Amino acid sequence: MFKLVTDNTADLPSEYLKEHNVDYMVLSYIVDGVAYGKEKELDWKEFYAMMRDGKMPTTSQVNPEEAKVFFEECIKENSEVLYLAFSSGLSGTFNSAVVARQMVLEQHPEKKILVLDTKSTGGHMVLVIRRLRELIAQGLSFEEVAREIVEY
Repeated sequence: MFKLVTDNTADLPSEYLKEHNVDYMVLSYIVDGVAYGKEKELDWKEFYAMMRDGKMPTTSQVNPEEAKVFFEECIKENSEVLYLAFSSGLSGTFNSAVVARQMVLEQHPEKKILVLDTKSTGGHMVLVIRRLRELIAQGLSFEEVAREIVEY
């Protein structure tokens, strides 16, 4: 059994993610001088309302140690993890996840973690996640899903 994970840059409400068993890593962000993160997240409607009012968010990349802790939690119940990362062109989180993946696999070589750079954020990530959910529902293996999504 494998676990699909992403981060909070995907434009999906936490209710959807929970309903479809998709975990997410939280990137800290600042909007209008206020810091948000794992303990304090903005509702997505409020987040976009602030953007419409001209308040632009800035993100803070997840560091490798944070990503390592996240992946270690994911592999406790799942032997395979597929992580869809926020664009490497917009954040260093993808690179941190790659480093964390290697650290975790050194300790747990029997596990599989695939880190994919979506090269996007928001709406496109929603499409990728929905496509992955379809493939998982069809019963495709981890390797088959990974191959399909790389080609997507």
